[in-house]
Amino acid sequence: MKTSVLAGLGALVFLSVAACERMDPDIHIRRSDTFPREGRQGRDNAAGRDSAGAVAIPPDGLFVTAVSYPEGYDWRRDTAHGSVRGRVLLLRAREKAAFDTILSLEAGPGKAVSLDPDRHHFAGGHLYTECLTESGTVYRRDGQTVLRVSDREYVRGILSLEGDLYVLSQRLSGEGFLLRKNWKPLLSYDEGRLHGSLGDAAFGRSGALFEDDGQACFFYQDPNGGWHLVRGKEERAVALPKRVANVYDIRCLDGTVCLVCRTTGQHAPVLYVGSKKYDLAATITTPSQPGSFSLFRDGDDVGFRGTFRLDWNQALYTGRWTRSRLVESLPGTCFWLEDGSYVLKQDGKVVAARHGTVEYALTDGGSLTMPQCICLSPGALYLALTPTGSGSAAGRPWLWADGMRTEIGLNGCLTSVTLLE
Repeated sequence: MKTSVLAGLGALVFLSVAACERMDPDIHIRRSDTFPREGRQGRDNAAGRDSAGAVAIPPDGLFVTAVSYPEGYDWRRDTAHGSVRGRVLLLRAREKAAFDTILSLEAGPGKAVSLDPDRHHFAGGHLYTECLTESGTVYRRDGQTVLRVSDREYVRGILSLEGDLYVLSQRLSGEGFLLRKNWKPLLSYDEGRLHGSLGDAAFGRSGALFEDDGQACFFYQDPNGGWHLVRGKEERAVALPKRVANVYDIRCLDGTVCLVCRTTGQHAPVLYVGSKKYDLAATITTPSQPGSFSLFRDGDDVGFRGTFRLDWNQALYTGRWTRSRLVESLPGTCFWLEDGSYVLKQDGKVVAARHGTVEYALTDGGSLTMPQCICLSPGALYLALTPTGSGSAAGRPWLWADGMRTEIGLNGCLTSVTLLE
């Protein structure tokens, strides 16, 4: 499917579906305290398929995931206190006029699928869900159980690579984490702290896991504060430069460990590419207080993005740096993409976007429920947006593609958008 998949869609689209913050603090996630009972237990024992049968998911297209609640229910206020069931949906855009419902999974209290927007993931062309039970965690693919474990876990990173699925899970107790490849244990740690999260926009669509030179990678800190790089099945300790006081972000790009940090006695960010140091203090000429910073691939090079608050009026800005200079800064929270495109938020709402050299103003007040609600392709920038108001006056969520709005007729939030070609 080409990137012009939305070209034939009308401005208003409704779905034929049953009635049914991580990134933006205005979107409240209420955790359910009612879990399904699971008869079978066992650590890392693959289970048989459910009776519903497998669903064939098309290999290409524009896909949207969503959480849908019964019509008329104010899911933001959640007056039923997490006791209402809904559905987790996988939708696919047609060439003209509508979306098709590929998967509709009943979710919520008593069901083995969670309504929490950060507990389902569309990766490698499949919809994966995780759900806590009284006895552990149930993992499903396209509605079919693939794994039950006796530990209660949550996913910190998920990555589809060369036909293999890597899942990095942390125990809910915070003690230890596990890397699985195609649901088989690959590496296990009883202690340590992972770097990265699926719910943080700084880490992109795959969270704590990332790909470098065809390998699945992640970083963690041991209990003594030492940093370690896991690359495939190999692990090595990473010695930080002297005077590093605070690590904002650490990645491996083209085999080179890169670091953006604060050093002792200096508040401005410092970039390390391997052993080479780039001091960016001179690029921040207005007195300000730095916030958080994260690395990203800027074309063929490494760059970093981050926030700072001006001293004189406390205005928040987000900048994009290369090794030598501040390239650009904008007021608000800006998520910079690899080709210079961006998505700009103010007060938790998307207000502007740029794809390539074309800039757009967004006046609808939509919000990004998860970082996976941003999808950049060579042909279009897609945003899965959810209205920020409450009740029926809030309206329906919608898909935005380079200035074109397509409303999706459900009562709930969009959680990701993905283009498969």
